[in-house]
Amino acid sequence: MRKIVFHINSLEQGGAERVITNLAHQFAEEGYEVYIATEWYAENEFQIDKSITRVHVGLNKEEESRGRFAKLRIRGQRLRAFIKKIKPDVVVAFCHKANYRAITAALGTGIPVIVSVRTDPVGHYDHWDDKFQIPLLFPRAAGCVFQTEGQRDFFPEKVRKKSRIILNPLNDKYLDVPEPEKRVKEVVQSGRIVDFKNQLMLIRAFDRVHKKHPDYVLKIYGAIPETAPGSSWRS
Repeated sequence: MRKIVFHINSLEQGGAERVITNLAHQFAEEGYEVYIATEWYAENEFQIDKSITRVHVGLNKEEESRGRFAKLRIRGQRLRAFIKKIKPDVVVAFCHKANYRAITAALGTGIPVIVSVRTDPVGHYDHWDDKFQIPLLFPRAAGCVFQTEGQRDFFPEKVRKKSRIILNPLNDKYLDVPEPEKRVKEVVQSGRIVDFKNQLMLIRAFDRVHKKHPDYVLKIYGAIPETAPGSSWRS
């Protein structure tokens, strides 16, 4: 049976997590043996079918207190051990650190890794450590998936040559919504309340709009995620 491993930090309800959950179910339906390897468990996660195996490859409570580099080493070793044990046909990684971790863990195994960039690289892939990790690791991936040309063009030519742009899927049920009988003067945004969604910019922009159109209101719907182990949310 064909095997596929998805790697992501957690299944906390968010855009990348939704896509990886949908893909996992689709591959399971098509007869793949599907695994999702995550670093931690979040409070509000997407549910997966029993046909999909969820595996914890992150730190235990004792290891959380160790230094940064020790934790990086443990995470990489644990994912590598899992990949070598399962021997999947391919590893598909989503999100910043998970991309680096998957490529590193699979080095020398002969197992191809596909990475996926889900955020704006400017601000997320331009830190001091990205400047050497991208040219060192990304060309070693078997392929790269981007959502936009702008994301793709941020990366080196070697990465762009083996990349594909795949837009987010849109369920047909959202295309058949009937027109409302009466429109209301509201601007609505839905999404997690996190820094890279940049709701603050929306609020500032709407403040300027509201001065000219005071009859309009702005409504923002979304949860504030739990702080993930070893990370922090900027306010």
